[in-house]
Amino acid sequence: MKFKLLASSLLMAGALMGSGAASASLVLQWTLTSTFQGWIAASAGPNGGIVDQTPQPIALPVTGDGDTTFKWISDSLGFGEGTTVTFTEWEDNVTLADYYRVEFENAEGLPVGSSVNYSISTQEPEKFYWAEIDTSHVGDVAATKVVDNGSSPLSIVSIAGNATEGTFGAASTINVVDTIGANNTGVITNLINNYQTVPEPMTLALLGIGLAAFGVSRRRAMSETEGLLA
Repeated sequence: MKFKLLASSLLMAGALMGSGAASASLVLQWTLTSTFQGWIAASAGPNGGIVDQTPQPIALPVTGDGDTTFKWISDSLGFGEGTTVTFTEWEDNVTLADYYRVEFENAEGLPVGSSVNYSISTQEPEKFYWAEIDTSHVGDVAATKVVDNGSSPLSIVSIAGNATEGTFGAASTINVVDTIGANNTGVITNLINNYQTVPEPMTLALLGIGLAAFGVSRRRAMSETEGLLA
């Protein structure tokens, strides 16, 4: 019976992955909005930074797991003036991959040509491997993201509010530089950074087994149907 239950679970997981339904499986783990100056203050010292267990509004019934740190390093040309930063973490309850967002918001617009440098570190066995940049804007704008994983940096650009993504060699710590286009004639009010970790190897293996079992079951069913029709 236990084997049948496990097989059924794996088949379901395989079917979800095959159909794309797993994309709807994200569960909020933690979120926090801070002033930019508050983030700078929290980042003081070698072990400083905002951790994904930092207190959040009581109304939010999520706590985070305390294994990821967002550390401000530097900024230029008044990037942080009047800017707030929101950190959010989700977990995919199918693959167990973690998703993170760092969003900068400035109602007056993030200064043209300004930049911010920060790092994200995780103690999880899963490592960062994917990043995306997006913007909310008015007018003609661009923003650039450089993600340094310590070996092969990724550089991507969001133009006119179009989200752009890319992958890089998996790393537990990434160093990020976001830059607002120096030639922007419009205004960027929100700079949105998304990141994803590689799912746990065991989870991927189980999902692979589920997909394989799903394929075998489907082929067997098709063979039986063909036999009946013959």
